[in-house]
Amino acid sequence: GFTVSKMDNYLLINALFVGFCIKVYTEGRPIAGHSTTWVLWLYAVAGASALLYFLLSMWLAMHASVSSHSFGVRLLTQFVRLAVPTQQEL
Repeated sequence: GFTVSKMDNYLLINALFVGFCIKVYTEGRPIAGHSTTWVLWLYAVAGASALLYFLLSMWLAMHASVSSHSFGVRLLTQFVRLAVPTQQEL
């Protein structure tokens, strides 16, 4: 349904953000000789926290997608389906 596709879109965007975060973390770092140590530490902490945030968001998007898909299947198979009467009920 709609929720499954929305969570899959979140997962795709977060995967792109993880790639951008890794690229910035590896190629865009400040030069060690020209920057102070607190700038380097601030850069490292900010990059690591952004990466962990995006990984957590990917994990939660996967969980939400699987949960909503399984609830949709349950809804279609258990709640909406008419009960078939047995011989005793007939």
